[in-house]
Amino acid sequence: MQPVTIKLTEEQRFMFESQVDQALMIVKEIDIFPESQQISLNGTYFLVDLADPQIIKQGEYTMAMDITERDVFENEVTSHE
Repeated sequence: MQPVTIKLTEEQRFMFESQVDQALMIVKEIDIFPESQQISLNGTYFLVDLADPQIIKQGEYTMAMDITERDVFENEVTSHE
């Protein structure tokens, strides 16, 4: 199975906080790897300096994440009467 790449438009981009170093990433692209149950978030990475309050751009980075299945449930169906 081939990886899937989703390139986000400016309106779809979002901010994500790293659990490793509490840095912030503006996510521009998402890669999905179904066979290895992983995703990669690609975008611009910023370190947050709490001692001298500032945000420091680090450059373009990739954040690798594992996918964990938590549950499977039926979607609710709503009627439009």
